[in-house]
This record gives sequence, C-alpha cells and structure tokens, in this order.
Amino acid sequence: MKKLFSIITVIAIIAVVIVACKDNFNESDFLKLQSQLKTQQDTAKLNQQLKQLNDAGALLSVTIQVVEDRTPLTGVDVTISNDVSSGTTKVTTDANGNAVFTKVRVGANTVILSKTGYAPATAVLDFGSVGATYFQTVVGANGTTNIVPLKQSRSAILPIYSNGGTGSFATITGKVTIENDLSTSALEVPQGLTILANLNNITPPTVGGIVVSYTFNQAGMGTGAVDNTTGVFTMKVPATAVGLPINLIVPNITGTKKMAVNGINGVNFAAPQYFNVPTVWGPTATGLATNIPAIPGAIAVFANPPAVGSGLDKAFVFSATGYPRTLQFGNQAFASQSTTFTTGNATYQFDRGTGNFSSSPIVTLSGGGASTQAVLKTQLTGTMSGFSAITAGSGYTGTITLTFQYTNGAGALVPIADYTFNNVTGGLPTTSTIDPSSPNYNLVSRVAYAGAAFNGALGVDNTVTFTTATDVQSFSVVSSGAGGTTSAGGTPVYSSSVGGIFVSNLGVGYTSAPTISAFTGGGSPVAQPVLKILDFGFQWPFTFNNANITSAYSVLPTNVQFNIANSNAYPISNTVSTSVTDQNGAATTLLNDLSISGTTVTLNDPSGGVLSLRTSLYSATAPAVVITDITPSPSKMTTLTISGLAATPAGAITAVGGITPGVGYNTIYGVTIQPTVVGAPGAGATVLLSGFTHNTSGAQVWNGTATITNQGSGYLQNLNMPQGGSPVAFSITQANPLTAQSGQTYTVNITYGTGTHQITVN
Repeated sequence: MKKLFSIITVIAIIAVVIVACKDNFNESDFLKLQSQLKTQQDTAKLNQQLKQLNDAGALLSVTIQVVEDRTPLTGVDVTISNDVSSGTTKVTTDANGNAVFTKVRVGANTVILSKTGYAPATAVLDFGSVGATYFQTVVGANGTTNIVPLKQSRSAILPIYSNGGTGSFATITGKVTIENDLSTSALEVPQGLTILANLNNITPPTVGGIVVSYTFNQAGMGTGAVDNTTGVFTMKVPATAVGLPINLIVPNITGTKKMAVNGINGVNFAAPQYFNVPTVWGPTATGLATNIPAIPGAIAVFANPPAVGSGLDKAFVFSATGYPRTLQFGNQAFASQSTTFTTGNATYQFDRGTGNFSSSPIVTLSGGGASTQAVLKTQLTGTMSGFSAITAGSGYTGTITLTFQYTNGAGALVPIADYTFNNVTGGLPTTSTIDPSSPNYNLVSRVAYAGAAFNGALGVDNTVTFTTATDVQSFSVVSSGAGGTTSAGGTPVYSSSVGGIFVSNLGVGYTSAPTISAFTGGGSPVAQPVLKILDFGFQWPFTFNNANITSAYSVLPTNVQFNIANSNAYPISNTVSTSVTDQNGAATTLLNDLSISGTTVTLNDPSGGVLSLRTSLYSATAPAVVITDITPSPSKMTTLTISGLAATPAGAITAVGGITPGVGYNTIYGVTIQPTVVGAPGAGATVLLSGFTHNTSGAQVWNGTATITNQGSGYLQNLNMPQGGSPVAFSITQANPLTAQSGQTYTVNITYGTGTHQITVN
C-alpha cells in the first residue's frame, strides 16, 4: 500500500503541475498520463528481468567442439569467460571433442584451450546481443508483464595444434634484406622488423557463433622477429597434413636511403653529394620515382677565377665643360612654317615668320664662350604674279622686256625672270596692271633664271616661283628693248618668306650653346622668324683616375661604352659609342686604349703623346660610362674514364674529356682529381694542364690541353652501387599464401630492394 500510495502521490504531483500549466486539463488527460507512466515502469522492469536472466545464464547454452586437424579431440580443457555455472569455470572435452556450457551470457565470450602437448590458444566468440529469439513476454491475471526465457543453443568448432613429434605446425624461416645505403655494394638488414603470419583463416566454419579471433598463447607462434645483424627470422605456424594456407604479413618500411645525387626536385646541387632520400620499401610501396643516377666516382676540381673588379666607370672623370667646337651648322631650306631639325650635332626649332619680306632678315649670335661668333644668313623664297603701276614708255620699235630682279649683299643685280611683250603702239598698255589675258598687250616670250620657274604654260599661268641667294637687299623691275624714247616700267607684284638659313662663318670656341638674337630687317613682315637651339652637343674631355676604382680588376672588361641614352629631349648623336678621339683628331676604341698590369688599369693615349682624350660622340651633358664586365666561369672537365674492377689497377683514370677552358683567370692554374664525394674511395690521380696564353686584357687563356701524369687507383665507376647495377624491386621467394603442411620447414627470403623515392632525384 505504501508503494502504491507513493506512485499515486507522484502522479498527483505531476497532474498538479500540468493543471498549473494547462487550464483545460481533464480526466482523459489524467488517464492518458497514467498509462504512459505505467508503460515506462513496465519497460524498466522487463529490462531488469531480462538482465537478471542473462546473468543467470538462462538464455544461452554453448557447445564448443575442439578438433585436431578436423578430428574431434578429447581431454582438452576449455574455459569460457561468461560461464555462470556455480563453481564451474572449465569443461574438459568428451570423446566427441565437445565441451558443453549450459549457462552462458549472451554477447562476447573469451575461450581458452589447453591440453598437455598442445599449443594453448585463446579465441573470442561473439553470439550477438539479446533479441526476441531469447525470450517472450507474458501478462499475468493481475496485469503484470513478465519475461519467459526461450533458451537458445549455440555451437562453435575451434582447432588445437599439437606440439608433440612433428606436431600440427610448420616452420617458416628466411632472410630479409634491404638496399638503404647505395654507397656500398653490400645489402643491409632492416632494423626492428617483425614478420607476421595472418592466422585469421585457420579456424573451421562455426554454427551459431562467430569466431572473432584466434590467437596462440605461445611465444613465436605466427611471429618472426628479424635479427638486426643477420636478417634471419623464424616462426611457427599452424599446419595440417593436407596443408593449411598461411599468408605472411610483410609490412612497408618508411625511412631514408643513402645515395649519391646531383640534386633533388629538379634543383641541382653545386656538386654531387650523398643524400638521405626519403624512401618507402615494401609490397605496396608507391612514390615518385625509382631511378638511381649514375655518378662517376671521381671529378676534376679547378680553382675559381678571381672575382670581377668593380667601379671602373668611376675612373673616367669628365670635364665640367665640353670640348670647344664650331657651330657646324648645315645649310637648311624650309618648306613648313615651323620645323625642328638636327644638324651639326645640335637640334634647332625654326619658325619662318609671316608676311611679305622685301629683303633678307638678319640674325645675330652671341655668347657660348666663342672667341669668334658664327654668322648665319637667310635666303628668301616667293612667287611673282605680275606688274602694277605700269609706265607705258614710248618710241619702242620692236618688243619690250621687263626683268624682275633683286639686289644682293654685294650690290649686284640678280635676274629672276624676263617677260617680253610685242610693242603695238610704241609702249606698254596703260592699264594699271599687266594681265596675260588682256587684249591690250601680247606676251610673246618669258625666261626664268637659276632658282626660278614658271608655274604654267605661256599665256595660261605666267606666275614665277623663285628662291634667292642670301642677303637680298631689295626687289626691282627694269625694262629693255629697241628704240624707246622714254622707258617702260612697272612695280612687281610678289610675295616672299624666309626659305633657308646658311652659315657663312662657323665660329670658333663654343663651350656652351650660343644665344640667338631676334631677327631684324626684311622689310615690314607681320612677324619676324624665330630660331631656337633646343639641344647643343659637345665632345667631352676626360681623364682617367685609377684610384677611383672600387675593387681591383685582374682581367679587363669585355667592353667599355659611353651612353647618352635618355639624357636629352632631342638626341643629337648616337646613344652609345665605344669611340674616343685623341688630340690629333684620330679615333680609337676605349677598350683598345685600356691596359692592365697585375691589377693596375691604365688608359693610354692611342697616339703615344700626352693623354688628351675626348668622346667621339656629341651630347648636351657628359655621358655615362657603361662597363660590360666579363662573366667568370671555372674551367671544367666533365668526363673522367675510370677502369673497372677487372683492370690493373682497378679504378684508375684512363682518359679525360668534356673540357671547357673557363673565363676570367689571370694566372696559370691547375686541376685536382678527387673522389666525387668526400669519403668515397680512390686516390693518386694527377693531370697536368698546358697550352696557356696571357693576352693584353690580363686574361690567362687555356687551350684545353690536359695530360694524365698519374692514373691513380680505387675510384668507383659509379658512386651508387645497387646489386645488379639498377633499381631492385620488392620480391618474396615463396607464393604468398604458402601451403603449410605439418612438420615441414619453409624458407622464405624477402628482398625489399631499392624502394620507391618520395622526392625527385636528379
């Protein structure tokens, strides 16, 4: 009653809580809640009953049959960990080899087998979990649910193996080797390795029970430790008269392999070296490559050439001003209104001015350090289209010729063109202009002088285009003809502009660009011409100061250049030059003028006189000096022929080849023959170099002549010495699995070989 009261009290409390949370909680809800609580209580009770039954062994009995080579064996002591029989932990098999356990817990069970003369063993059997086949539930008259056990029987067959006589065992023995040091031809032994036998398949089929594992409780059974010195392993494995399949478990080995390489992962070392290459060996080893490079056991070692000097460009010291020069102005003719042009190592910009020029404008130069200024003169170009302000004249008995002309600086008249007219009435027509299409006169001929040309056919276009000489003073018209009491005449109708600039005096001693004054004269133009100097180049005098060199040179550079690239807006010369000019105006190259004695560099005057050199190129500012140094490279001898083991002496240097003389040496040098890697065998070889020439650049040049003076001995043809001379694959000398028969001994040798690299080997 007290327990029942407690349950009712709990229900009441829960009901109160629910009523507090739910306003419409009714009797139906209460009955439903009561039913749920009862179901939970029944389930907990049933689980408790089931556990008690299983712990009492009321659900399962087990029969274990022990066999020897598939024959039932009596007298085997069998213990099971989950047996719950009072005072019984061991059952001995009967004549049928059976050990019966009437009360066993459902689940995993550990079984131990033992019999004198037999190898003790342990098996784990798993009969699953308690399910519906092991019990049923029954509801009593009072509504109480109870469990009724439905006891199940399970059986399993386990083997046992005899130790007596030849027994039920076989012996597996063998040797394990590995190639993990290619610097020696001997095979190595892997350290700390154990070979196992897979015994999971040696148990016969079971009925109603699962054999999870079967292990021997005897040292060395299915396990063979590899001796770290000899590589030998030995193990016992179960066997039968007809043969039992035994699969050996040979593990992969991860480690490093010592071998000579030129480099790794595509990057070469400075010289070959021994390297511990990450490697995997074994039956399932994979990786990047298995190649083994062939690296000769001897190399030729040359001394490196001395370091290249620096600062030779600083030894060239340029003057603050350019070498005095003339204007060097080339005569220029202009067709465009504005023109930029380069002449005489200077760049100019010229605007022609606008309006009509009746005389040559004048330009004046000043400054620039000149002792004598240059003189520039202008010429005119233009077009004459006719005559105005006609004076008819009188008394002409034939033709009348009007000559268009100009007066030059010397006062001489220079004709441009003649126009000849028939005289109809004794003089020219009295119109204000002479027009070739007018019926009042007849143009019968015309003549154009040097620098002039008519623009069309006679009577169609009689305009004349002209170019004058320099220093035009004025333009005029003069008449001529037979008779003529009074002279005919007229005013020329023309237009003209500045068509060119000429130099009549180059000037002397310019050390900077001169100043060009504004143009004057020219009659009354709208705008005078403008001439500007944009860039004015000079040759630059320089001296040579060896003390400015940063570090000493032992061999002269391959080239020395003056460079004015990007130094001016308007380049006026070659951007790069190797030429210099001496005081006599003769040109030579910079490199030819340099000499070296030991580590002292000197710049010589090419003419043998007092050193007075200047650049051959012209530039507005002093150029930069560009030094192209040599690229030193050591001499090489890449091929050494080495005799084999059968030769006398073995490992001797018999020939040399693959010679590259090298660059940058300044003295005679030699070569040393030594093992490719420190510690490799071989000694005694010597080679004598000859055929050296010392040139003017300071370089010691070798022609490649080499004579073996001592062949030496003991050098290896290849630093890597795998057995067989090439990569060796993993191998095992028996089929795996092998068929183990009772009492037999099987020799299984395992060769791990050279393995698979985990990095790329060069």
